[in-house]
Amino acid sequence: MTYIQKAITALFVLLLSGCAVPYQPAGANGGYSHKRLSNDRLLVTFEAPQVGFDEQRLRDYCLLRCAEVTKEYKFNHFSIERDDHEISSEPIHVSGVSKTKGTSEEKKNGKVEYEETTHSSSHVHSRYQTKITYEIKCYEQPPTHGNFSKIYDAQATILDIRYKYGIADEANYLVGHQ
Repeated sequence: MTYIQKAITALFVLLLSGCAVPYQPAGANGGYSHKRLSNDRLLVTFEAPQVGFDEQRLRDYCLLRCAEVTKEYKFNHFSIERDDHEISSEPIHVSGVSKTKGTSEEKKNGKVEYEETTHSSSHVHSRYQTKITYEIKCYEQPPTHGNFSKIYDAQATILDIRYKYGIADEANYLVGHQ
């Protein structure tokens, strides 16, 4: 294998490893968030900070978070009322700031402390992201009538998706249900 082939292979492996988004609260590296709309309705979102993230995993992670918030709000079942999938690019303004602290010598008073702040010029770059948002309705018991496509059992959904992706149960959602 030539040097160029090795470099391309290493770059490809590096890019693939960068596409993994951990299951975590929303932050700079993506993650989940939710907003309560009413007592039994929520918007649940999972974001990947780049395009090209495995869409099925993104949907599963969002579904897992739906199940978790269903349990957090003391419900047992949920239905997806609306499903939004978005790939977007948003401009981000970045400026560099650095601070320097130190001491200098002054002839009359001994040492003098100083602080210097340096600002560099700002620049704009685009950040691409893939985002799934589900609007869910929660139920204590599965409804027996109504217009819905599927009712999810929150506990079973948590078990299935955590098992599928090897996600630990750090919040103890599964205590007594294993």
